[in-house]
Amino acid sequence: MYKYLAFSLVVLLLGLLQACEQGSASQQKIGVVNINRIMVDSDAGKAAAKYMEELQDSLRGQLTQLQSRVSQQNAAGEKKAEDKGSEEALQKEVQAAYAKLQAEQQNVQSILNDVLHRTVDKFRKDKGFAMILFSDVVLSFSDSVDVTSAITDAMNAEKVEFKPLPAPKAQTPKAEGSKDEPAAKDAPKPEEKKDEKSPAEQTK
Repeated sequence: MYKYLAFSLVVLLLGLLQACEQGSASQQKIGVVNINRIMVDSDAGKAAAKYMEELQDSLRGQLTQLQSRVSQQNAAGEKKAEDKGSEEALQKEVQAAYAKLQAEQQNVQSILNDVLHRTVDKFRKDKGFAMILFSDVVLSFSDSVDVTSAITDAMNAEKVEFKPLPAPKAQTPKAEGSKDEPAAKDAPKPEEKKDEKSPAEQTK
């Protein structure tokens, strides 16, 4: 889930290692952080998990209602034309519910990633760290360089709020002859009458 974050941290590591060639390695302050643990232990991570759980519960409730409506239609016997249209409408509702859940998940993940990046960057600058590495890309490290708990506390100080995404605007079909359609410019225009002079006037 955080693969791209790990990749960016690796790139940051390579850049900082090149800068470290001019100084002594013992003078560089390095920290290691466990991102997955932060997402589980931080207030923002817990709020995100609770928010998504409530959305999933709501989706399950919607699906239960839809399944009940389908069962009632099937129990009614032979389907009529309007029943078929109703079933297609139910399928669209199910697809829309899953699409909304996926969009909400992406939005929550984006909010978490943003607050995490800001918190880690601020912590690194305030504490004088040369770099903070993702623990999954470090083979071995001492507990003394693990700053996971400290960054979790710093992240808890950030106010994070999760709100439902706005509903997409419904697109209404355009009525025939609406103002968006070009006027009937192809219709032949009546020829303007030109003042014709009499032969007597033309000789003047």
